[in-house]
Amino acid sequence: MRLMKEGGIGGFEVQPVYPLELDDPASGFRNLPYLSDDFLDALRFAGAKARELGLRYDLTLGSGWPFGGPHIPLSLAAPRLRIARDTPTLAEGETLVAAFPDRGLYFVASHTRMMVKRAAVGAEGFVLNTYDRAAIDAHLKSVGDRLAQSFGENPPHSIFSDSLEVERTDWTGDFLAEFRQRRGYDLTPTCPPSPPTSARRPWPSATIGAAPSPNWPTRIT
Repeated sequence: MRLMKEGGIGGFEVQPVYPLELDDPASGFRNLPYLSDDFLDALRFAGAKARELGLRYDLTLGSGWPFGGPHIPLSLAAPRLRIARDTPTLAEGETLVAAFPDRGLYFVASHTRMMVKRAAVGAEGFVLNTYDRAAIDAHLKSVGDRLAQSFGENPPHSIFSDSLEVERTDWTGDFLAEFRQRRGYDLTPTCPPSPPTSARRPWPSATIGAAPSPNWPTRIT
């Protein structure tokens, strides 16, 4: 931090990611598990030193990206809509949304099972459902409240989400209700007569794209 200050750099971001070195008992080097007491002590020191040197200190609200971790069960993990041509066998956490046997179409609420990328030690786990307030609140409680314990008189200048990058998530539990409220009709009976392709999705993107608006950005500000 002193070298950054001397070089004219105005601040830094703390983004805990995967270890660059393995623990080495011989040299005394060890990685600090994410959100552990030792990790928070290091974060507390960084905040105090940044204030002392007049540097801006920013902090991401999680480790790696997208946000998630061991505190996110499958029920709160990033969802997706699975489409089957035959009567589907439901896996853990899946539910049947709509069935059209005469069309050979079955819509299943499923999950991407995407894991947090570049997670620090102790931060590995499912990516959360950014469309779901319960998932966001669980993350804020498990991660945000714990990080806040390190702030004291030297809180970061900003706490933010620097990347979403959630793959293949095109569904959430209250999607049909939200669609009905926003568009004025029930989407279920209007499912296409043939399986959709990448160019033709049964769930209009304008609705799913708007779903995070009252949840994700609002909840973290």
